[in-house]
Amino acid sequence: RILDFLPGPLGEQLMAGIVKAIDFGQTERIEYSLDLAPGRAYFEARIGPGSPGNAVTIIRDLTKERTAEMAARASEEKFRLFATNAPGTIFILKFPLDGPPHYTYVNENCHGMFELECDQLLRHNPTLGIAPHVHVADLSGMLAGIENQIATMAPGTWEGRFVMPSGKVKWIRTVATPSRDTDGSILFYGISFDISLQRELEQNQRYLAAVLDSSKDCVLLEAPVGHVIYANAAFKKMAGSRSILPLSEEKAGRLYPEASLSKIRQGMQRALS
Repeated sequence: RILDFLPGPLGEQLMAGIVKAIDFGQTERIEYSLDLAPGRAYFEARIGPGSPGNAVTIIRDLTKERTAEMAARASEEKFRLFATNAPGTIFILKFPLDGPPHYTYVNENCHGMFELECDQLLRHNPTLGIAPHVHVADLSGMLAGIENQIATMAPGTWEGRFVMPSGKVKWIRTVATPSRDTDGSILFYGISFDISLQRELEQNQRYLAAVLDSSKDCVLLEAPVGHVIYANAAFKKMAGSRSILPLSEEKAGRLYPEASLSKIRQGMQRALS
């Protein structure tokens, strides 16, 4: 008797299926789980009509399939959490054998970086293309980089400007790796970062260096450990070297009298303290 060895509700469900198969000729499919000695196991019962007054039941073990599905869902959830908190826009860009390239996945940071909703990229919008709002001066370089990656199947990095719908210009760095899918298409797995602040700092540094290099005064920036981090052209000319090298005591002694060198060192220490 089924009810003697199966849990009450499950046994009743299976008995009801047997009755339907015998009395009405119906086929029932029932999935259930049991806590066995090795752990939880998953099964499928298919109950159908047999000879008069009888039912045929086939039990299939689904444990491996269900365990794999649960592991996949857990992995997907971990990826979702990672993608949600990632400091950039994660994407999958597909280049099919037939048809235009399109995005198959973008994370929620798409709006914050590109001022676009995710579905605007995912619905194969031909107006936006694969690089919405990319600066016209940087478009050819980006496309050439993609073509090279498709030809070599090698990872690549690209940097360029994007003009946002608001008019703001952002510098974006994209790192992506191509992979060939089972249908022959190319999938780019990548992430894009906003590097506008870094570019602004680099530009300011170049401007400051140009101003200091045009000065006739000697300018030296030295780290606490005694290494030169910047020396302008006037200082290099005075020091007899055009390379930025650690300023040793021996070299400094040739440039300054001992008394002056001591004052310089004391002044640097006060500035750093």
